Amino acid sequence: MAITLDGTTGITTPGVVNTAAETIATTLAVTGVTTLQAGTAALPALTTSGDTNTGIFFPAADTIAFTEGGAESMRIDSSGNLGLGVTPSPSSFTGKAIDFSIYGTINSLDDGTKGNFQVGYNYYQTNNSTFNYKVNDLASMYRQRAGVHSWYTAPSGTATNAITFTQALTLNTNGALALQGGSTSATGVGITFPATQSASTDANTLDDYEEGTWTPTLANIGTGTYATNTGTYTKIGNRVYLSVILDINTVGTASGNLQINGFPFTTVSAEPNRSVSGNLLCGAWSSDGTPNIVFMSSNATAATIQDNQGNTVRTHANMGTGSFRFDISYQTA
Repeated sequence: MAITLDGTTGITTPGVVNTAAETIATTLAVTGVTTLQAGTAALPALTTSGDTNTGIFFPAADTIAFTEGGAESMRIDSSGNLGLGVTPSPSSFTGKAIDFSIYGTINSLDDGTKGNFQVGYNYYQTNNSTFNYKVNDLASMYRQRAGVHSWYTAPSGTATNAITFTQALTLNTNGALALQGGSTSATGVGITFPATQSASTDANTLDDYEEGTWTPTLANIGTGTYATNTGTYTKIGNRVYLSVILDINTVGTASGNLQINGFPFTTVSAEPNRSVSGNLLCGAWSSDGTPNIVFMSSNATAATIQDNQGNTVRTHANMGTGSFRFDISYQTA
């Protein structure tokens, strides 16, 4: 036998207060709206016989919750956010979020330009650019947006306060991995370090890499001119590797010691006054052209060319319209 109820229906007997649950031992077909009590986690509005503390209830307006064994296990709030084992955080933007326990969050949104997919710890999002702490703790987040993968960190904060995330790591669409402060638009495949080194005290941590060019100049050049004065460098950690090509075109009034200025990085202050490691080639010098060494002082961006005993500094008179080339390395701060 089937019972069909049309319209908005409640199973009641007029004027009679029922103290026991009504049971219909047949198929119930309803056309229209069936109204249930809101229920609770312990006594859900929609349940099954023999397990009446498991089912569905309605804890607030426009909210659906699920209970198992009398404990709420899942809730969908009025914004469409899902909480698993927890009430969804008060997100109030157009995206949707899934909350896990009191810490974990997955959410997705359209920021008006691109779509974002995010997974994180201890945050909820209140608009496209504002994040808040769930509890008193650190926060972190992973984001995927338009093919770019980004990782963010934040220091410990107070529940409900705004979070200021720092972009700690980025893998861009070119395949370049940018460390915190590095260029997120780097081309090619590789690791991008920040322009300003963030030095590590850990002896096993590579904290800097840089390639570039520099312009070597001679002190006391006067009216002398260069045919060529170019340099390149590679910095790996605290070690600088550089190359120089310098040719004198005219001597003019050049005089005094042969000092090279403009090194791209300063030597460490604790380094003693000594020659740096590398090779030096001198060509077509007027006198005392060989053998020579490059000699660099501590806490300096300049070096002199000296005899290989380190006793005599060569001069412009020695070099004349000659040239030198060298490849050296030295330690920097």
